Amino acid sequence: EKATERKRQEEEEENEEEEEGKSPEQVEEERKAKEEADNAERMKQIAEAEEYAVMEVGDFVEDPEPGVNLDLLESNAFFVTLFCLDPVYDCQVDKLLQPAFDLFPDKEYLIMTVPHKAKKSSLMRHFIPVKEKLGGNFSHALYLCHRASLLGPMAITPATPDDRAELLDFLEEDPERDAYTDVLDGKAPGSTVYVARVIGQVAAVARVRRSSAPGTYSKFYELDSFIDSGHYGGDEHLDVENILVNPIFTRSTPGMLKQIMCMSGTCCAYCLLHPLVPIPEYLDFLTILRMRRLQDARFPPDIDPARTGLTTDLKMPPGPPALLHTNFRLLMQPKKDVDTRIVVIGSSDAALSLVEGLVSVPYLTFHRITLVAPGGLPGRLPRFRHDRLNYFDKELLWHGVAGKCGVVEGSLVGLDRQGSTVSVDLDGS
Repeated sequence: EKATERKRQEEEEENEEEEEGKSPEQVEEERKAKEEADNAERMKQIAEAEEYAVMEVGDFVEDPEPGVNLDLLESNAFFVTLFCLDPVYDCQVDKLLQPAFDLFPDKEYLIMTVPHKAKKSSLMRHFIPVKEKLGGNFSHALYLCHRASLLGPMAITPATPDDRAELLDFLEEDPERDAYTDVLDGKAPGSTVYVARVIGQVAAVARVRRSSAPGTYSKFYELDSFIDSGHYGGDEHLDVENILVNPIFTRSTPGMLKQIMCMSGTCCAYCLLHPLVPIPEYLDFLTILRMRRLQDARFPPDIDPARTGLTTDLKMPPGPPALLHTNFRLLMQPKKDVDTRIVVIGSSDAALSLVEGLVSVPYLTFHRITLVAPGGLPGRLPRFRHDRLNYFDKELLWHGVAGKCGVVEGSLVGLDRQGSTVSVDLDGS
């Protein structure tokens, strides 16, 4: 800001020197001429940028869902065709969105497309990424922002029996509805329900309890890569049993969990998901923990487990689930959205290990990872042998690949490197 102010003062001093010896009429004429020239140059740059944007996006072919007539639907969104911001004012980017919505009072959504390899601006932290359909070749990534997401921060409070009606209305037919009511009725000791409201309306709910299994997580998952368990007490770990967020407020979920951790006096949070279940978008800020290599259940014949430290004292969690984790340090370092298209061919050990490594990066969220393999993800591989490092059957479910990437069941038949396209022969087609 100081540099911008200094530059403006220098320009004013230069203009004052040039205006000396000229009549007021001449100064006014030169000012108008300069203003018209600047406006013409600005409009030219905008036209060139819009033409380039249309060329980059390409022709859009409407492909509506069966039974949907697009001509009968009213537009409920407006579109950002050009966005440029001086880095000096990057911290004030929030002030641009509300005036933009005020210009279109009858619209609820703001749409923005970004090239897949473009650097993300701070404006994107208010937008929600939209997943691509299988076979889509749109050259840009699509982002949405709802008007209600700008209303203000969430107010987080523990739920009480008086909130039953609002909770039941928010949960509707959710399968976890009965579990929430059991907590309100006192039938689930140890669990707590938190409600997040925006302007008095329920926007998200969460059911949590203090974790009693950090030792189990540390044994079967690579938890030590993110925290030193010796620095945390046994009551500073939180299990997120369930969380449900209105998609409009997806970007507010990290702040919601941070407040819940502060209110519960915990520093680490965990979330167990059932195998082969897609990870919800509002949990993208959590980090998938890699599982440790499973040990062989049979001990060597020359070792007595009863006389050694090899006896298993912590049982493997039932499921088996994929484990998501976060802590205050990770929450203070928001993940960056990566829209680069990544296609992994095959389901070999190398391919699965690559995808597992990508989805477990704690500071990046990959939105467009696709794995192409005949039959999709393997359901069963050969057992572990000393000469091969194959995944166990349970490891295939634990590593979380199925929940974080798109899986295409088919065989590769063509690769166009210049056009960045992959041709696939789908199974059964």
